[in-house]
Amino acid sequence: RDLRMSRGLGDVYKRQRLWWFEGIMLICGILSSYLYALNFGICISQIPSIVVFYTLSCLLGSIIAWKVYKNNGVWKLLCYVFLFSTIIYCTIDMILRVVYPNPYGNLFMLFANGLLYWCLCSIFPIIILVFGAKRILRL
Repeated sequence: RDLRMSRGLGDVYKRQRLWWFEGIMLICGILSSYLYALNFGICISQIPSIVVFYTLSCLLGSIIAWKVYKNNGVWKLLCYVFLFSTIIYCTIDMILRVVYPNPYGNLFMLFANGLLYWCLCSIFPIIILVFGAKRILRL
């Protein structure tokens, strides 16, 4: 068997696993945003922006986590996903707070509250779905 061919098939399999993982993280972002909406009672008109905001954070964070992750255990992948998603969430949040300033309250307090809400609403979907991805993708 040709070694180059088998290496090529391995790359295809890795890309397929990445896309499966991204699909799972898409679900994670949507679940996180709906947990946020249910727990903190936001109005219906804000739900689409929260869904986009949380889902984008999960998707971009999981892409970076997947690239850094080297099959060293599911807890490491889980921590990477949460860490990078949180960094992306904070970056997007700060950009939006500069572009659309809120006249009510301190910028730091608003950022801290947003970060707290992100952590509370995203940690459980990330834990559950990364462990689900481990089972499905045999990570």
